[in-house]
Amino acid sequence: MQPNAGYDALGSIRREQCWPRRENVQRVSAELWPKEWGQPQKVKAWANLWETVRYAPEPYPGRLDLFLTEESLRIPDNSQLGWRELALRGAQLHELPGMHATLVGLDEAPLEESQVQALAVQLRGCIDSVLSNG
Repeated sequence: MQPNAGYDALGSIRREQCWPRRENVQRVSAELWPKEWGQPQKVKAWANLWETVRYAPEPYPGRLDLFLTEESLRIPDNSQLGWRELALRGAQLHELPGMHATLVGLDEAPLEESQVQALAVQLRGCIDSVLSNG
C-alpha cells in the first residue's frame, strides 16, 4: 500500500482517525522534543507517547517481580507501583540502588556498573527461584 494512502502500516486504520494532525505534531514537536533530535528520534518519541496514551493494562494471571530504584521509590504516589495491583498471584518489589538514569544510561547519564550488577544479582535470584519451584 502506498505511504500516502491514508492508512497505517497494517492498512486497517485511517491515520486521521488515530494520529494527531500534521500541523499539531510539528508545533508540539518543537515544544516537547530537543531541537537537536533528528527525525528518527522524534518518530520514536511520538510512537512511545502514542502507545502510552492508548495502552490499557489488564490483570496478569501470574506473579510479578517489580524492580525499582531507590530514587523511583522516593516519588510520592509513584504510578509504577500500580503494577502490583494487576498481578493476580501477588507482586514482589525489588529495590535497586541509585537512580533509573544511571541504571539504564538515560539522558547521557553514565551507566553505573555497580547498579547493573545489583540488578543482575536480583534477576538471577528471581530466575533461580522460578526454576527451582517449577
